[in-house]
Amino acid sequence: MNNEKETARKQLDSWHVSTYPGARAALQKRPLNGWIRAIRYALGMSGRQLADRLGISKNSVSAIEKREQDGSVTIRMMMRVGEAMDCTFFYGFLPDGSFEEIVRRRAEEVARERIDRINQTMRLEGQELPVERSEEIWRREVDRLVEGTPRTLWNNSAIQGRTIARERDKWK
Repeated sequence: MNNEKETARKQLDSWHVSTYPGARAALQKRPLNGWIRAIRYALGMSGRQLADRLGISKNSVSAIEKREQDGSVTIRMMMRVGEAMDCTFFYGFLPDGSFEEIVRRRAEEVARERIDRINQTMRLEGQELPVERSEEIWRREVDRLVEGTPRTLWNNSAIQGRTIARERDKWK
C-alpha cells in the first residue's frame, strides 16, 4: 500500500472534520447578497466606511461586492476586505465525503469502466466472464487502485495508456 498517500488523505480528513465541522452548512447558507455585504450590515458599516478603510472609492466597494457574488473576486481582495472589517478570510476546499471515500469512488468508476470494456471484448470473442468472476476482478481492481492511487486514476479516460488486450489476458 502507498502509505504516504493514504496518510496524507487521513491527515486531510481529520483536519477538515475537526477544524471546520460546521463549514459545509455555513457555505450552503451563503448570504443572498454575499458575505461582504452581510458582514458590513451586521457591523453597521456603510459602503463608504469600508471604502475609506480600504483606501478605495465607494463604487469600487460595490464592484467588489458584485464580483464576490459572481465568483470573480480575487482571494487577495477578500483578504483585504476581511482585514478592513476586522475579520479573517478563510479559503479552502470542503470535500464531498472523506478523501478516502473520494478516492474509492473514483477507483470504483475506473475499475468498472475497465472491466466493462474488457468484458465487451471478451463477449465478442465468446469468452465473457461469469458475473461472479467479473465482480471479484472488479473488487480486486478497486483495491489495487486505492492502494496504489496512480495518477492515471484521475485521467478522463479510465483506461488511458493501457491496451484492452493486455488487461484481458491478465484476467483470463
